[in-house]
Amino acid sequence: MDFLSARMAWATNFPLASVLILNSVALKDQAVATIRERGFSDMTLYLDHDPAGRKLTSELQALKGLRVHDGSEIYAGHDDFNDWWQAQAKRSGRAEQFLHICDNGK
Repeated sequence: MDFLSARMAWATNFPLASVLILNSVALKDQAVATIRERGFSDMTLYLDHDPAGRKLTSELQALKGLRVHDGSEIYAGHDDFNDWWQAQAKRSGRAEQFLHICDNGK
């Protein structure tokens, strides 16, 4: 859901870049293999602000030959991008328009 929230947040300025979505930090090894296979040398992470997300960020930043930027400062003070996006929507008065997307209609 975080990627969809980011796509909505940056609707007109969405970066033209390759995207690799991890539905679980347990997919780290597969992600690293894909990153190496594709020859990527730079990446920006948007992981959750939980122990697992922080640990994975540190592990990826320690890899040789890969420059890793922690992009999660965008949603500092929130658990993840989606949590931040929901707060922004509520503050801007666009909650009714966007929260059904972020919350799966709940």
